[in-house]
Amino acid sequence: MIQLDTKSRFSSNGVYTTTRRQLHEDIARHFLSGAQSQGMIAIILGGGSGAGKTSVATDIIGTKGFVVVDSDAIKEHIPEYSKFMQQHISTASDLVHEESTDIAKNLLHTAIQSRLSLIYDGTFANHNKYKRLISQLKQKQYTIQLIIIDVDISVAKRRVKARFAENQRYVPEEVVQKTNSAVAKNFIALKDSVDEYLILDNSLNGTSPTIIARKDEGCPPIVFNDYAYHFFLKKGRQF
Repeated sequence: MIQLDTKSRFSSNGVYTTTRRQLHEDIARHFLSGAQSQGMIAIILGGGSGAGKTSVATDIIGTKGFVVVDSDAIKEHIPEYSKFMQQHISTASDLVHEESTDIAKNLLHTAIQSRLSLIYDGTFANHNKYKRLISQLKQKQYTIQLIIIDVDISVAKRRVKARFAENQRYVPEEVVQKTNSAVAKNFIALKDSVDEYLILDNSLNGTSPTIIARKDEGCPPIVFNDYAYHFFLKKGRQF
């Protein structure tokens, strides 16, 4: 049986049904609750497939007081996603991707217009998308912090396979390779556009990520691991 993605099912010419728009508002309300405007900090959290971004956001950065804009987290609030997962449909994530992306875009817009501190959790693989986002945040006078989660690509591939065995979230190996390399390439291109950055190595399971390099606002960058930093940049230059 061919499954229709949820955006196609619940929208026409890009306009969602009234009931679906209400669902989107409820989801946004959930993610906006508890957010603060004090400080106006925007954290861009980037890392390719299998990098382990989510655990870094929750366990190391902390999300209290921030609007977390994460299309994967939003998927968990779309009713059909749970049904697809229960049916062991390997494309469950793809079937709700367009709708979760639309919700994330609206959530980001609301957070910025309301001048709320936010964490934007994504791959950092799309150069033009992140260039526009950084420009938008600058116009609103946010302090922009870029946190990159780097990982050995072979480790990332093993994690993605393990995740598929656990929850049927399928990611092709070429996507793992491409996204992790694109992160490094875009860091090279956009690092001077942000106020602060931090690169973490998250290649070892069961241990906290280690700092590869960082730059604090108004200070020169510091490299803590020359080999890891060189290897990270090499991925970007070869991509």
